[in-house]
Amino acid sequence: MSTEPKKSIILVHGAFADASSWSKVIPILEDDGYSVMAVQIPLTSLADDIATTKRALDGQKGPMVLVGHSYGGGVITGAAAGNPNVKSLVYVAAFARHGRDAEAAAQLRVRRDGAGSGMEDDSVVVHRLFERPRDQSRP
Repeated sequence: MSTEPKKSIILVHGAFADASSWSKVIPILEDDGYSVMAVQIPLTSLADDIATTKRALDGQKGPMVLVGHSYGGGVITGAAAGNPNVKSLVYVAAFARHGRDAEAAAQLRVRRDGAGSGMEDDSVVVHRLFERPRDQSRP
């Protein structure tokens, strides 16, 4: 059994939304013991959005899982490049970038610590979130 703390989950919204679009998802993940943050990207340019997300990542301690929806997939790919604390990328109906950033992000799959360590694959955790029956007590 691993004694490593749960990874932080960083959520990045798509182009026609804002960070509040994750408001129903955040409490579910927090109830499972995850530290969760939704990044409010400015949507001024891809470079600005990646820089904003990188600043948010710099404020986190320990291992992280980045989740991007739609346009946010391209943002997390760029923000993850070169950050050793990013352990997994999860794309939710999202765009994945091509080129050097994508190649760097692909290295995460090689480094990922889920295989053979007794730790659950982080993308499975997020996928299960979307399979759960909706809690009718939550608005």
